[in-house]
Amino acid sequence: PEGHRCVALLDVDHTLLFGTCGFDDAALQLNDAMLDALVSHGVRDVFLFTDMTLSTASVQERLTLVEILRERYEFEVHGALTPCDLTWEAIDEAEAMRLHELCFGPESVYDGVLYGESFAEFLRSNRDELPRIAEAVEAYDPSRNVAGSAFAEVALQLEGGGVKRETTARSMFAKALGDHLSATCGYPHSKGLMLDLFLRTGAPEWAGSIVV
Repeated sequence: PEGHRCVALLDVDHTLLFGTCGFDDAALQLNDAMLDALVSHGVRDVFLFTDMTLSTASVQERLTLVEILRERYEFEVHGALTPCDLTWEAIDEAEAMRLHELCFGPESVYDGVLYGESFAEFLRSNRDELPRIAEAVEAYDPSRNVAGSAFAEVALQLEGGGVKRETTARSMFAKALGDHLSATCGYPHSKGLMLDLFLRTGAPEWAGSIVV
């Protein structure tokens, strides 16, 4: 339709980016064939579509990649979609740090994987200490979360010197819950549910079609 544009969701690791990301061309290996194909079809609007947690190093690398795509390739990068988005608003930093202690602290009481029914049952059994996380593990709730919000929020912390330890813990468990909910919804990878959240909450009004 008139006024609508195509938007591309760019999977990052081993699709858009190979090697390390920086301004050192010897280390930078981008998928130029894919980028050239997008340009040749008039696609300039993109989101990063990336499976990651949020730390100072990981967020800085993605921001560097965004800068390269904008300055060297003239793409308009509208944000970064991560599995953290799936439960970001359901987890606060205090609960995340308490869960980190329960799983990894010197007196940890859980040593299993961070997904599956055993993990869900562990969260339910600690509902008194982890009420929001215990609620979030029960069902996917797109009405409470927005695609791209986690990265956008955490990227602002870099202006203050770096991503807080509490925020990284929050992102780790948000991703873990996102992976778990994706499996319970029947998706083989969290990107299926990430796409659903994007279509519901993050797709721009002008997006007439989406390339993944």
